[in-house]
Amino acid sequence: MTAALSNAVLDTLFPETEDPMQDVIDRARAAQVGWGQRSLSDRLARIARFRRLLVDRADEALESIELPQRSPGETIAAEVLPLADACRYMELYACRVLQTRAVGRRGRPLWCAGTRIRISREPHGVVLILGPSNYPLMLPGVQLLQALAAGNAVLLKPGRRSSSAARLLLELCIAAGIPTDLVALLPEELGAYRAALAAGVDFVTLTGSSSTGRRVLADLSETLTPAVMELSGCDAVFVMASANLDIAARAVAFGLMLNGGATCLSPRRLFIAPEIRQDFVARLVRRLQDFAPTVVEAGAAARVIQTIDSALAEAAVRLCGEPSPSAWQAVVLDNVQPEMPVARSDLFAPVTCVMASRDLEEAVEWYHRCPYQLGASVFGAPDEAATLADRLRAGSVVINDLIAPTADPRAPFPAWGESGYGVTRGAEGLLAMTRVKATIEQRSRWLPHLDVPGAPDLQQMRHLLQFTHGSDWLIRIRGLWGLIKSRKPQSATSPETVRKV
Repeated sequence: MTAALSNAVLDTLFPETEDPMQDVIDRARAAQVGWGQRSLSDRLARIARFRRLLVDRADEALESIELPQRSPGETIAAEVLPLADACRYMELYACRVLQTRAVGRRGRPLWCAGTRIRISREPHGVVLILGPSNYPLMLPGVQLLQALAAGNAVLLKPGRRSSSAARLLLELCIAAGIPTDLVALLPEELGAYRAALAAGVDFVTLTGSSSTGRRVLADLSETLTPAVMELSGCDAVFVMASANLDIAARAVAFGLMLNGGATCLSPRRLFIAPEIRQDFVARLVRRLQDFAPTVVEAGAAARVIQTIDSALAEAAVRLCGEPSPSAWQAVVLDNVQPEMPVARSDLFAPVTCVMASRDLEEAVEWYHRCPYQLGASVFGAPDEAATLADRLRAGSVVINDLIAPTADPRAPFPAWGESGYGVTRGAEGLLAMTRVKATIEQRSRWLPHLDVPGAPDLQQMRHLLQFTHGSDWLIRIRGLWGLIKSRKPQSATSPETVRKV
């Protein structure tokens, strides 16, 4: 099929009339049965075709994203390129990640001597993806393709003003040979999500705010539907005395202005070694002057401005920046304390706080007071920075860089604390799109546990416990001798000797 889909396919994918949600899900379930039975290599061939189509239609991808704070080059770098890289990663490694594996003999209990175990991954069935509005192509795109690679059907509900990007994702899927009924686009309205839950889905992924996550989890609790929650962040940056201050300042400025500040990994709290604090802040302020003002969504801007005003009223100091929704200059606040709302909030605008911690130990303690534990960055000498990174509770920690390395398709993207739970992207994200199935085969005909319980059972179990877990060899030998003496007579169906396995 060519890049331009036929009208017939588009009419099927996006019908003019409203289908009842149950019909949409029923068709998806029917399509998923056949899709899940296809070989993984066949499914991945369609993922590869999707990747090539995405590259061919990159200009359409740019046009589909309605974010005024973005430049076209930033969109390619932040959305199109990482999505294509994620596809290639799946093409290369999904077979290895999802392959069925046999459990070895090591660690097998004596009483399970005749068993063989096989661990396989099976698709959930119908996956509902609740997409974000800040990265409407890459974030739901990776989840969509991982769900499809794992054998699922997918319903995609885009975030606000993200339907065009979501529509392109599904068009590319159909053009790549993915069955039409296997993927469905829902309206942006909240009612569509609730209708999908009522009709019955098997797994949900949400990328959104922590407040939205709480509401979604309350709905999911009614049906115990499993989910991955990728929620808000209030990320921290640690700048140690051994850091390259120029690189650290450039990185923080980049992270603040990326996507107009509407990035969950944007640096919101700065913990700077006291002896370099003044020098680093001066470099950061100078660097931010090179950036043009950006646009911040009005609703988000109002909340951020209120939070900034609250901090200023509590003795924080504004070092630079002008918070205006249509021409927002990055705001840097100094003398911020950990209990201030500005240091504990998921803000979606270019604003950051210089925390007034006295030393590294206090900085780490203050860092952990924030309920969000999505990500962090550490700048410093490699060994010193790695030691600090190991102490931080966060889903991901980047050393001597910020945000960009988290888009590496090999890296999982986990969330902790109020930032959510579960994982997307990477091998772990692909595994999250499956359920674990253990198949246990009994190969022995000697099954004493099936015998009618009798008086000697307690003594036999004591001997078995001594033999297998005794604290020294003497106790273990006594246990073995006790087992031999108390062994039940073999039944007529039992083998004369237990076959070695």
